[in-house]
Amino acid sequence: MKSVRLSQIPWVHGAWGTVAIASFVIGSQMFPKHGGAADSSQDHAANSGGSGWFGSAGRRDTDGSSDKRSARLGDRASFSQDRAAVVLTGRDIEDLGETFRKAGSPIERRLAFDKLLQGLTAENATLIREQIADLPDNSPEFREFHYAWGAIGGAKAVAFGADTDKNDMTATIAGWASADSHAAIEWLNGLADDPSLSKLFADKGIDVEQMKNRLMIGVVYGLSDSDPQAASDLVLQRAQDGDGRANWMMGMVAEKMLRSEDTQAAAEWAQDLPPGTARAAALSKIAESYSREDPQQTVQWLESIPGGEDTSNAMQSAFADWARKNPEASGEYINQMPASSQKDWAINGFATNVVGKDPQTAIAWANSVQDPKVREDTLIRTGQIYYHRVDKEAAKNWLATSGLSPEAQEQIIHPRR
Repeated sequence: MKSVRLSQIPWVHGAWGTVAIASFVIGSQMFPKHGGAADSSQDHAANSGGSGWFGSAGRRDTDGSSDKRSARLGDRASFSQDRAAVVLTGRDIEDLGETFRKAGSPIERRLAFDKLLQGLTAENATLIREQIADLPDNSPEFREFHYAWGAIGGAKAVAFGADTDKNDMTATIAGWASADSHAAIEWLNGLADDPSLSKLFADKGIDVEQMKNRLMIGVVYGLSDSDPQAASDLVLQRAQDGDGRANWMMGMVAEKMLRSEDTQAAAEWAQDLPPGTARAAALSKIAESYSREDPQQTVQWLESIPGGEDTSNAMQSAFADWARKNPEASGEYINQMPASSQKDWAINGFATNVVGKDPQTAIAWANSVQDPKVREDTLIRTGQIYYHRVDKEAAKNWLATSGLSPEAQEQIIHPRR
């Protein structure tokens, strides 16, 4: 069956990639604090600045004719030239740092920070870092600076993070990977062979292999800024190697693809991935984004994908959005669907979004799911909403005659967190 074509939705690219920054919250949530002294003999300095956080990625024209990769590389080259044109003395850096820290106006503060980034070099990076050292390590400016430093400083910039009490290594290696992914990956693969860093991590109780796995998230993030296709290839390899976070990382690549390509191109990219859970994660992310605008067309696109084995979560997400917008139309559409795994997951998304207004109807829909495991999952999710958000006493009465196992009822009453 020929794939349904998705209408293009304009994806807005904010200056300095504020959307990307908002989504990149890995460090403070996932990484241990660490300190010590370190350096690396593998100083792969990048030849150009990173894209994504430093300007708009090139967009495909409506007819899909422009060369997106060339546009991205052009943006990176232009940022590199802009940076080279701004020369900051040590006094300039200190004055801008004081303005950044003390300015009452957020615009004045941002302009001072932007000026620091435009004048950033591998030589003055540590002095500029001193100006932002008091920032929380999950702040946008802190991560932007380290991303920029990684893009021009390579291994030394990343290794510097091992000598601080902040979680900055992931953002730094993301910047490096956006500029020179091969060097960043080579350095990361050899991390265990670096005696100074290995000793440092050992002294801090940090497992080197765990650190490598965590930093790989930054590599994928940065690479997906400059070359989403290469990033998806890397994630697929990680999936083959048994990395349990590969699906999550593929979702991250899909988000970047949505920002750098039109919707149709992003959908085709996801469809062309090899079958499996990583492809399912990409399809789910595309559907999640697109269904906010047009859930019915999203559903029709998912139905057009041959096989459909990887569309379960995507179908659930699309029908969740559709049920919120138009429960009557979405329910009627489900009625016309043939029995299938896709229909079961469509009901899952539908029931969990109509239960707030009509619990009895939602429960009836949930019970109509054909697959026993999906039916139980749908009843549990629908029941949790019924019990905790709608009418606890009525939900208790339903549970008593629901036929659900004691374990399933326990999950409804005490959801796992």
